[in-house]
Amino acid sequence: MKKISVRSQSHYKQDNTREVVISGLTQTEADQLLCALSGMSWFGVKDGRLEVHAKHLPLLDTTHDEKMLPFWREHANTQVQGELVEKVFEEMSDDVLYYPHFTIQSLCGYYYSPENYAYEAQKLLSYGFVQMRSKRAENGKYWEHWYLPGVFFAKGHLKEIVDSVTVAARSWEDPHGRRKDKECFKAVLEFLRCNVSFGSLDVSMQRYAMATPD
Repeated sequence: MKKISVRSQSHYKQDNTREVVISGLTQTEADQLLCALSGMSWFGVKDGRLEVHAKHLPLLDTTHDEKMLPFWREHANTQVQGELVEKVFEEMSDDVLYYPHFTIQSLCGYYYSPENYAYEAQKLLSYGFVQMRSKRAENGKYWEHWYLPGVFFAKGHLKEIVDSVTVAARSWEDPHGRRKDKECFKAVLEFLRCNVSFGSLDVSMQRYAMATPD
């Protein structure tokens, strides 16, 4: 394998900058170098290969914080075993809503700036959204999602919208609450569309759930 080499141009450009060419990198090393250039690690070359040291402590494993356990409450009767049950739907539409939850990606979309991001992020936090980030990849990049588990987790101004629909529902003939659920969902979706800048917004619905025998 070709060793890493560094070549520096001997002349300056018109804007008084200088080019440095690094060659011989593997794809993994190229990703690691991009990560270092984004400020996430230190790097050097040892025995012809890239050597990288992280600047920050690694994230905890998902089960490291024992205070988070148990994620689900245990059965009082330890002999009862849960099973995965599929809900059968006649059709998938906005008339069939089973615990819809909302996920926003690419906050600000094409209108990103540090100031816009801070403004939009603060709004989502005030609405009850939770910021979720992946671990950084080899190239230093990560995924970020903003998650609202359901309309019942809404806070602030968004909760006011949900509450207004709930109050109006008292005058409806809606014995099973289905119309109320649908109207709350539509109100939340419309509010987010008009008041948040994002790249994409996904709505997910429950398809499988663990249940206990009757």
